[in-house]
Amino acid sequence: MSRIGVVSALPLEARCLRRRGLLGGLPAWPAETMVGISGPGRTRARSTAERLVAQGATSLLSWGLAGGLDPEIAPGTLIAADQVMTAGGTNYPTDKAWRHGVLAALPAGVAVVEGPLFASEGIVATCAQKAILLHHYAAVAVDMESGGIARVASRYGLPLLVLRVVVDPAAMAMPPAFAEAVDKRGALRLTHLINGLMRRPAMLWPLLQLAYSARLATSTLRRIAPIVMDSGTWP
Repeated sequence: MSRIGVVSALPLEARCLRRRGLLGGLPAWPAETMVGISGPGRTRARSTAERLVAQGATSLLSWGLAGGLDPEIAPGTLIAADQVMTAGGTNYPTDKAWRHGVLAALPAGVAVVEGPLFASEGIVATCAQKAILLHHYAAVAVDMESGGIARVASRYGLPLLVLRVVVDPAAMAMPPAFAEAVDKRGALRLTHLINGLMRRPAMLWPLLQLAYSARLATSTLRRIAPIVMDSGTWP
């Protein structure tokens, strides 16, 4: 039996996969799916992927949000990575048949880009940093978890799928007040956010822009989730 192991950095990302039971019970995902919420970063994502493989996962999915590197890519765009690129020069291909099966089943109107994703070891917060990555790697998007997940998939010879939705495009810098308010598990600490805004009230507008982009991105995740969770698209 195929069992898909999904790794998300944030609870918000994982919740986008949930669906209501036929009797209106608590939200759940299919029984053949194992979901691990790792918290931000490559090391945590790798550990979570290792745990899911130990529990019987036969394929791995990196699921969630990403930063845009290509200036043409708008918030809410789905990135179906054909490979995960690393600064060390090790690049991990994703499963072509799985990826194309999902893309073929997407509903009309979903903006999607198929291309390489760069696996960063830290937060890529500024537009200048994004431009440098685009120049050096020609990747279309960046995240901090897919590198760790890809490494585990490669180690065990498992199919890998990377589906990430752009929240902060190339022209949007990550507001410092937001980055400082996120804890190690990826949870937003509201008191830290409020304190940051009190010190730097000019951050309010960038935060509102980020919130709007996040709404677009999570809407895309929820929209494509039924396709991703359909075992007919699995390897």
